Formats: sequence, structure tokens, C-alpha cells
Amino acid sequence: TFAGFNLGRLVSETANYGKEISRLAQLSGVGVEQFQALSYGAERVGISTEKLADIYKDTQDKVGDFVQTGGGALADFFEQIAPKVGVTAEQFRKLNGADALQLYVSSLQKANLSQSDLIFYLEAIASDSSLLLPLLNNNGQAFNELAKEAEELGLVLQEDVIAQSREFADNLDRLEKLSGTLGKSVANALIPALNDIAST
Repeated sequence: TFAGFNLGRLVSETANYGKEISRLAQLSGVGVEQFQALSYGAERVGISTEKLADIYKDTQDKVGDFVQTGGGALADFFEQIAPKVGVTAEQFRKLNGADALQLYVSSLQKANLSQSDLIFYLEAIASDSSLLLPLLNNNGQAFNELAKEAEELGLVLQEDVIAQSREFADNLDRLEKLSGTLGKSVANALIPALNDIAST
């Protein structure tokens, strides 16, 4: 440790962050760099990184449900709203969770829904997604500005760094398991001998 700085801890935390952010980005269907930038904005409105991933995943699930069955939570949207604003389920199907949610909100706003109806439709797609509304207004202008700010502040790790940190975290896990196995092997050999000594 130098002046309160612990390099080992920093490396370990970064490795674990890379592993976790990769998992959450994959869950939401969003690239790791974009997901980090969006997370920065979401935290401003009280949405954690994990919750953001859940919202994007739920969005994709609901779109997929409608595409596959023609029903589900988005049936009303695709029957009542989508035709009025010129969007289709096929357009949504091709989008990641973040872009699908943005198109959904932009479509609802084009349909001139009341605030209460807007919140109703948002909560139908994902719980707590209405909290993101200030960021999703005006085609996501605030989200885009905050994402740019996150990049400028150096808060977004590049994809190759994330991949390397994920690999490093996996290697650390293997080393910990190996050291645990080594400790058990030593214990298996020593404990009987120590018991023999103690009982004599």
C-alpha cells in the first residue's frame, strides 16, 4: 500500500467489475461500453446497474413474447399505439434492450398519451422503467448527454479491457480454488500426524 493506494485491491476490483458488467450487458443485449455509459445516466435517476439490466432484459422478453405469440404485455401497444405512429414489432425485434425501450417511449410520446397512460405503458414493459422517463424524453437526449459525459470522464472501460479483466477474474477464481485444494491436501496429510503426536 502506498499512501492508501492498494494496487492488488484495485486490480481485483476492476477484474470483478469487468466480469459483472459483461454479464449485465449480455443480459440486456447491449454492448459493454454502451451499457456502462447508460448505467451512469440511470444511476442519476435512482436505477442501479443491476436494475437497468433487468429493465432492458424485460423489454426484450416482452417484445419477444409478442413477436412469438402475438400476445403478452405489449399486445395492446402493438394493436393500439404502434399503427398510429408507424412502428412494427419487426422493428423492435431487431433492437437491443436499450434501443427497444427508447423506441417504445418515443412511440408512446408520438401518440400524445397522457402522463399517467405513459407511466402505465412503461410499467407494463418493465417494473420501475418509468423512473427512466426523464432520460428517455426527446429521443433520449439526456441519456445521450450523460453517456457522453461518462466517456469524457473516463468512466467507461473499453471492451478489450473488460474482456481482459473478465479473463483475469476467472484466473483469480481458479487460483483461489487451487489454493483451497492445496490447503485441504496439506490438512489431510498433517491432521492425522498431529493427532498422533497430541495423543502420545
